[in-house]
Amino acid sequence: MREAGKSPGLRIWRIDNKSQELSNVAKNSYGIFKEEDAYIALESKIGESKFTHSLFVWFGKSTSQEKFALSKVADLEKELGGFAKRSEERQEKESQEFKNLFKMTLQYVEPVVLSEQVNLRDEDHPTRLYHLKGKHNVSVSLVELSSKSLITGDVFLLDADIVIFQWNGKGSSRMEKAKALDLTVRLRDERMNRCKSTIVIIDEGKETDDFWKHLGGKGPLGDAKNALSDEAWEERALKENKLYKIVEVGSEFKFELVDTHNQPLHSKFLEASNGYLVDVNTQVLIWTGRTAPQKIKNNALDIAKKFVADNKRPSWTAMLKVVQGVEPALFRAHFRGPFSEYIDTPEAHEARLRQANVKATTAKELINVDALHHPEKYRAAREELSVFVPDAQVSNVTEKELKIWFVKDKQKHPLPEEEYGFFYSGASYVVMYSIRLANGTRKHVVYYWQGRHSAVDDKGASSLLATDLSQNKGRGCTLVRIAQGKEPEHFLTHFAGYMCTRTGKREEWQKENEGKPRLYHVRGTNEMDTTAQQIEAKAFSLNSNDVFVLDSAADTVYVWNGKGANAHEVKMGEMIIGRLVDNDKPKQRKIIPEGSETEDFWKLLGGKGHYSNEPELAVGDIHAKLFHCTDRTGSFKVVEIEDFTQDDLDPDDVYILDAHNSVFVWIGSGSTANERTKGSTLAVEYIKAADDGRVETCPIYVVDAGTEPVQFTLHFHGWDDSKAKKQVDVYSRKLIELNLTEAVVGGHEAFTYSTVARAPTATPVKAAVDASGLNPKNLFFSFERLKAKPLPEGVDGGATEAFLSDEDFTKYFKASKEEFFKYPKWKQLRIKKEVGLF
Repeated sequence: MREAGKSPGLRIWRIDNKSQELSNVAKNSYGIFKEEDAYIALESKIGESKFTHSLFVWFGKSTSQEKFALSKVADLEKELGGFAKRSEERQEKESQEFKNLFKMTLQYVEPVVLSEQVNLRDEDHPTRLYHLKGKHNVSVSLVELSSKSLITGDVFLLDADIVIFQWNGKGSSRMEKAKALDLTVRLRDERMNRCKSTIVIIDEGKETDDFWKHLGGKGPLGDAKNALSDEAWEERALKENKLYKIVEVGSEFKFELVDTHNQPLHSKFLEASNGYLVDVNTQVLIWTGRTAPQKIKNNALDIAKKFVADNKRPSWTAMLKVVQGVEPALFRAHFRGPFSEYIDTPEAHEARLRQANVKATTAKELINVDALHHPEKYRAAREELSVFVPDAQVSNVTEKELKIWFVKDKQKHPLPEEEYGFFYSGASYVVMYSIRLANGTRKHVVYYWQGRHSAVDDKGASSLLATDLSQNKGRGCTLVRIAQGKEPEHFLTHFAGYMCTRTGKREEWQKENEGKPRLYHVRGTNEMDTTAQQIEAKAFSLNSNDVFVLDSAADTVYVWNGKGANAHEVKMGEMIIGRLVDNDKPKQRKIIPEGSETEDFWKLLGGKGHYSNEPELAVGDIHAKLFHCTDRTGSFKVVEIEDFTQDDLDPDDVYILDAHNSVFVWIGSGSTANERTKGSTLAVEYIKAADDGRVETCPIYVVDAGTEPVQFTLHFHGWDDSKAKKQVDVYSRKLIELNLTEAVVGGHEAFTYSTVARAPTATPVKAAVDASGLNPKNLFFSFERLKAKPLPEGVDGGATEAFLSDEDFTKYFKASKEEFFKYPKWKQLRIKKEVGLF
């Protein structure tokens, strides 16, 4: 309690009735009181010139620690200098001021016997073992605390409270390890206010005595032969995980199964006015909404116990009560979709249900290509949720305030106002906008913005800090997560076209960019949503459809206007100069229309080079579309991704990018043969179904992940080449970000980026698949791809030259295909050896 009162906010301590132990209460347990214990609460606020403090001591109706609690309150008063306002509270007779600390919601927990506490009392933190498995959708299951539960092909988390072990089986994939590490970090961060947990990574065969001790003793592992495949595991989880709505019938509670439309559990099915039981076999979780009936809240654990007993679940089954808005990581792991971002109004919930019903109806149908071109005809129920989010353009506002904090060392720090609008890809931020309407109503929106290269620790802390801030503001506050490049317009209005994202860490950017040219990509459709992102200062970063600002870092700054840039981009490119350059260094400003570049301009970009300047880019705005193609659920599905960024490209899947005058099929390194084949086929059908004036001969390009050509990357604002390298090991990168190399028990290969040259152009590919496989008459690959090993799936190794386009064939073989195949076989073989396709 020594640091109490030195920062604003609420802190609570619990005094155990049996041991008199004084312990911090986790924030996700604020408002929950045990009847046999006593609590001390301290609310600190910043006044005009000093802190003001309010002290509360709460006594449960069966506590016997009143005298001890009062002595601790007296000690705390001395620490605060004797200036605290003090109040004594009794269970069920609390003052209005005390209730206001918890938004009028208090929950009481009756005493339970010791044998029950092992399962029910979250703050006792019994050691538990979790099994993580799944190729695409990693699911979490509580398993028996025993070496027999460990399987060599999977990943397990051994949560011993102050230490969290991640055990990596020999056959586990890098993606499973990376997703498990995300969960491990969230578990650690959630308890950072109560204790500091250590993360230890252990590879199979490198276990320590401490690991076996927490597991209950060393022993043989489980039989891998009986283990399910990733696909079968995901299918079983889909069938077995159930969501029940808790309904009060007389003096009993009944369970109504929620129809999830044969889809994984999703946060959209949880209504704030109800309580739910989540049954994931060895875990029974009770979720109560903010306005759920008080009787359900008070009896949540009894409901869980009865369900476990009635269904004859194992004695070690975990039971947990979860409150809306502070869902722990182990609860969220069972659900798709965000939690805090959802605003529960009847209108919003009804819209989500209608949307879910439409998706469920169409999921079983064949791919409707017309729906990809005209989604508005098929998405009548996919209207935007009618939720009010205050932005800078709201009228009838009497007061407004914008505050921004940057996250460092798991705390938020005020950002200097001169930096408002500048964000760094290596950082995370918390942004709050508050208004008072003319009718006196206060509204708030809290954003947490996470940079593409931000450390995992900072991302986790930004989420917790923003959630805490939102909770403190009450029901009139909206919480929104923003990933870099996904900024909604209501967020951008606060910067009026002056938002800029720089590459790197905030505290290191100036030093790393000193004396170096800086190139910014300006893109937008109006003055409010136009943003600038720093990109690599090379000629290939330019494209004819947009505006770019080049800061020489010396005495000149250039605005390069592509021929197809719109008027808003041109205007904002000139206006944003003052924000991008050093104000203390006056610079000459030069506006350069495309085609009028000077030698100095090209020199700053490393010399004149190829960039995307195809004629169609000069016509005007190109509104590209990105479609995600995957068979991860067992059937091939296609979903359009709106407001897409580079981060949406999943290396385990295939994507189709429609740039109107050309179509790209992006092949992820971990995609399945079925996804690659059906993705290429769909691209052909997509072109045939187009009714927007394009011809059927519109070129289709096959693009391998990591070798994206400039014609592809130009459609992704702020494309980052370092992220696009082939075979990026996300698991090793996360270990380095978390500085866990010292904690690794057993070796891990060092993380390095492989050097992959970006393809300067793309070779057109007319993709089609006949009954016998790939058809070289209308399916082509680039020369470089056909030289690489292994060959693309379905390509005949004895006739690779047939899969070159006519243009490339003539370029490398110095003859047309018709002429070449008239040569005698010996001459064909000799030329193929000389060319390198043999």
